[in-house]
Amino acid sequence: MMETTRTIREGDFVTLLDPASGDAFTAKVVGGGSVNTGHGTVGLSELIGKRFGENIASNHGDELRILSANFSDKFLMIRRGPQIITLKDAALIGAFCGIQCGDVVVEGGSGSGAMTSFLANAVGSDGHVFSYDIRDDFFELARSNVKRLGLAERVTFKRADIYAGIEEKGVDAVILDVPEPWQVVGHAREALVPGGMFASYVPTVNQVEKFVEGLGEGFFPPHTFESILRDYKVRDGATRPEFQGLMHTGFITIVKKA
Repeated sequence: MMETTRTIREGDFVTLLDPASGDAFTAKVVGGGSVNTGHGTVGLSELIGKRFGENIASNHGDELRILSANFSDKFLMIRRGPQIITLKDAALIGAFCGIQCGDVVVEGGSGSGAMTSFLANAVGSDGHVFSYDIRDDFFELARSNVKRLGLAERVTFKRADIYAGIEEKGVDAVILDVPEPWQVVGHAREALVPGGMFASYVPTVNQVEKFVEGLGEGFFPPHTFESILRDYKVRDGATRPEFQGLMHTGFITIVKKA
């Protein structure tokens, strides 16, 4: 039986939810820290010893529900530097590439470590992610975010130019967030297992065209798409789309090695 109401310990990730508004705030429980929820501040040490599902009062007197944070909650904790692959796009890349527990994945472009963290969570403790980047400042931020989410043991960061080659062979997927993905086509072809997945994430159609044109032999026909996320405001008798949404963020191309 899953332990759903165990006592909260230091190091746990918790989400504090305001039941009235649905506002949620995620933090890692560490002694001496605090989290500003927008409904008042909660000392993190006050959570130790409580159980998931209980309430806790902020310093403003607002009652907040203590929940165990899932990966989507933790993803929102990622500190941004360079533009990240958003959760809506990361989820589709992971789904269409079939990333699963035990996979070995090569990532080109560590960035802020958002996609790195998503992949590390998806491959599980039996898989591994090798993340290439050439910028030290990106490395430090990406490492920090991956470590913060408790996934550091599943990731090897490589200070190397993925345009120059991929050292790993027999990998299940190669996923790119780099400006010139067509430069990695030959390296990915050599690195992937038969049936392995190759994905590119770029902001413009010009980049998509050059990537697809550069695929050549050894890959099945590619699938290119984008994700538009539009929330709805649901009210009895007055349901409508929200006025704003998370619109174009990038073009995703997925291709399978023959």
